[in-house]
Amino acid sequence: MIQLPLFFCLLLLPINIGIESVKWQQLIAPFEKQNGYQAFRSVCMGITIGFTVSPVIGDLAAKSSSLILFSKIKAAVVAFIGNTAQLLVSIIMGGFGCILLLYCQQLINEQAMIMLMFAETILSIIFISAYLNVNKLYILWKRNKYTSYFYFLRKFSRNFLATQFILSGLRYIIFASQFALLALAFQIQLPMQIIIICIAVILGIQSLLPNIILVEIGVRGAASLFVFGLFTGQHEAILLTTYSLWFLNRCIPGIVGWLFLIRYKPVFA
Repeated sequence: MIQLPLFFCLLLLPINIGIESVKWQQLIAPFEKQNGYQAFRSVCMGITIGFTVSPVIGDLAAKSSSLILFSKIKAAVVAFIGNTAQLLVSIIMGGFGCILLLYCQQLINEQAMIMLMFAETILSIIFISAYLNVNKLYILWKRNKYTSYFYFLRKFSRNFLATQFILSGLRYIIFASQFALLALAFQIQLPMQIIIICIAVILGIQSLLPNIILVEIGVRGAASLFVFGLFTGQHEAILLTTYSLWFLNRCIPGIVGWLFLIRYKPVFA
């Protein structure tokens, strides 16, 4: 019974990395063509480099250094736009999760929950609209020395940015599904709807806290223990679930990225 959730969790890993590779391939396509293999290599190497600095810096460094013609600084801005979509999805879902968590803990009544859900929906629409208009960001630096680093963002249409946001949503669903499958595998004794709410809150917390490798490991465990601990005292199962998810999505791709990295010659321009 335990092996089946673990099996499906492993099956989702290449899909997760594959979607991130497609996101990067699409983001950089207006400026420089990369095939699927190159995009996959950049994503895995970013995870590997993230072990020595932070996941965000590692991702930006690997993706920008993989390009030949396009400016490395501009490439980092492009990669940051893709990461922002992922961050936005995590924050939005985390907000909804927090409201439901408060309701489940009977800290708010049904009327308050509905009002907060409505407010969260309005805020989500505002944030998503702002992201879909990121191509107008260059206006803030108009007639400024930084204009050239943002002027190229005009090439990103709303439909293009919407696609990035949808792909980020798919990645979130896959990651959350892996979390839920591992919770089943390690037999966390909670109803599935409570597990899903807890996962949304945990992923939201993790997205807002520092992403330095040693801090990240502690934060993941502490956040999971705090949120799941509101409903169950199965601390060992909670930690096994949390760190198995981290190992699956960070260490395994990180090993693949290391194999790419030892044979890779970055191009600096």
